Amino acid sequence: MLRGQGGKCAVLLSVLLAWPCAAAMAGEVGSNINLGVGYRVDKLDWSIAGNGVNMLSELTWKNITSYQLQTDSRFTMKHIVLRLHADYGWIVSGKNQDSDYDGNNRTQEFSRSNNNAGAGYLYDFTPGLGYSFSISPSISVIPQVGISYHIQHLTIRNGLQTVSNPVNHPKVNTLGAFSGLNSSYHSRWQGGWLGTEIRWQPGNNLKLLGSAAYHWIDYRGEGNWNLRSDFAHPLSFLQTARGSGITLSLRADYALNQAWSVGFDSDYQYFSTRAGTDTVFNPNGSVNSVTRFNGANWQSWAMQMHGALKF
Repeated sequence: MLRGQGGKCAVLLSVLLAWPCAAAMAGEVGSNINLGVGYRVDKLDWSIAGNGVNMLSELTWKNITSYQLQTDSRFTMKHIVLRLHADYGWIVSGKNQDSDYDGNNRTQEFSRSNNNAGAGYLYDFTPGLGYSFSISPSISVIPQVGISYHIQHLTIRNGLQTVSNPVNHPKVNTLGAFSGLNSSYHSRWQGGWLGTEIRWQPGNNLKLLGSAAYHWIDYRGEGNWNLRSDFAHPLSFLQTARGSGITLSLRADYALNQAWSVGFDSDYQYFSTRAGTDTVFNPNGSVNSVTRFNGANWQSWAMQMHGALKF
């Protein structure tokens, strides 16, 4: 599933490792290695059409809470800046809702389950390249361009049926807890971005940074619905679409000495897609059906404490 991206990531990591060496040989280098730990909350939802209604099924993951490791490091050579933002989060709690409808616009709901989503992982990789312009002795602006790669691997467990209409839909569970649910959904958002970073140093020891970026995104969602014997496994269905997003970041650094600094940062991400396609696969791997993917929305907020080494 991720093989095609592995080559791209390897190239980017090679560039990252080679950059400080090349900069040092050039004689003008500034490197800031930043590592942080923090707390993150995500939300994801998507829906599909089908059976003559504009919203047949809707899935929502809320309060997806994770503990996160992050780097937001920079390597400079003269005015050129290479930025690497990468993070990995371990999901520790969260909720999922799965609803199905017989009518348009979320009407005639015939099935709803409210489930546990407290497992899985999150991953972001956002390298960028920019050029620094000095506005004043204490303020600089860095226009940037780059690529981004975002993963959410979400789970659905400990099923609890809260709405049921088994008369018209015999396969729907009766009300209450049901066993065996261990489904997963893997979403991938990738594409290019343009952004700007502003640096302000109001004092000798304090530095403030703010950044904003706009992203163009290709979306891919893969589901493994383990209780559906009429679906293939591990790839039960595939969703594709295109979309866009924004990322915002604020960061404060306080220098302890010439080499070390500490601080905190906060990141916000919001991405959404336009309509696309949803393809369902039979157990033998053949296509069962292709319907309208109404779109996906993803929102994330994180806060970290960090330490940085400058050399």
